[in-house]
Amino acid sequence: MPRVRHAIYTLCCIAALAGVGCRSDAPDPDNLPDPELDFTEQPNPWGYIDREGELVIPTTFDDARDFVEGRAMVRMGAQWGFIDQAGDYIVEPRYRTVRAYRNGFARVQDFDGRVGYVNREGRRTILPRYRAAGDFYLDRAAVEVSGEWGYIDPRGKMIIPHSYDVAEDFDNTGVAIVGLESRYGLIDTMGQIVLPIEYARILPTGNRYTILTEDDDTYRYYDLTEQRLLPGEYRDAQPYYEGIAAVRRDDDRYYLVDTAGRVVDERGYEQLLYAGHGKWLAGLDGKYGFLEATGKRITAIDYDQLYRFSEGRAGYLRGDAWGYLDTSGTTLTPPQYLLVWDFKDGLARVADQRGMAYIDMDGKRVISPNYRDIRDFSEGLARVQAW
Repeated sequence: MPRVRHAIYTLCCIAALAGVGCRSDAPDPDNLPDPELDFTEQPNPWGYIDREGELVIPTTFDDARDFVEGRAMVRMGAQWGFIDQAGDYIVEPRYRTVRAYRNGFARVQDFDGRVGYVNREGRRTILPRYRAAGDFYLDRAAVEVSGEWGYIDPRGKMIIPHSYDVAEDFDNTGVAIVGLESRYGLIDTMGQIVLPIEYARILPTGNRYTILTEDDDTYRYYDLTEQRLLPGEYRDAQPYYEGIAAVRRDDDRYYLVDTAGRVVDERGYEQLLYAGHGKWLAGLDGKYGFLEATGKRITAIDYDQLYRFSEGRAGYLRGDAWGYLDTSGTTLTPPQYLLVWDFKDGLARVADQRGMAYIDMDGKRVISPNYRDIRDFSEGLARVQAW
């Protein structure tokens, strides 16, 4: 009987999600309850299971999130804190909001709306004093002071003065997007201008090829290493992956191009998205398939829906049922599930008539937990919600 109840609950969730975009009863922002009173005790608390399906952190939390850098955000009542993978509090619940750890630090917000930081041991390294703040990356975090943005180091020292209208997090290329009066540019970690603040928009890519837009909505690529614009102007552009990018041309179709702007395959598509593992997800006439970076099709363009690859597996939909493909386009599991999710830590959630479960990389059902809800594995543990 519990498995039947679980399956019914799953189907109800699907129905609810399908209608969420139609709701118009959003709360009035001027009449929101006090944040300290805006939570009630959760009758179905959360905990964590391990890869054997054993409950290793009891279901005692009103809310919980995935583990990141060995720490997970948890809520008790209206207050958030952090636990470690043993279930012990690193930060006792006392904050209005918290954010996941990034590079050893986590943002926390007190009930006065001020933001500060805690380290992995839970010690407050920077007291809550900012109206807003970003994550640390390359020992820099964007913070707002008196309506302007600058960057601090992990000790709280202002390294790049607060003088911008917009300041985004640094990425692994060592640059950050900043803005003044609706124009945007790039700076390095010492605040030196890398790209003048004169563009209508800059899109972060996480690699050397940054996407710029001009006032006429033309998209171009800028090579941060060679400090030059790449050839080609487009109606839309996506980040480069392994030297290949998807761009939309004047015929309103997407094509794969290399860093010289050469089209690698003259067949255009209505959609093109990077799918991971050197593959591209293509959409044409309402159907989907996978391509190599050369444009060669590794599957037919005949799936009703496709996910991007995660750990070498991609969910696909045929008719009303889901299954998985591997990176060669070979069917790993036949279409048999009501829903599928990405693989995380070598396991994926699936839903069928028996309820929700986890399967391994070979498609074998390995954990059939009896919980109201289950989530993806992260760092060896998965969130579960009690009945």
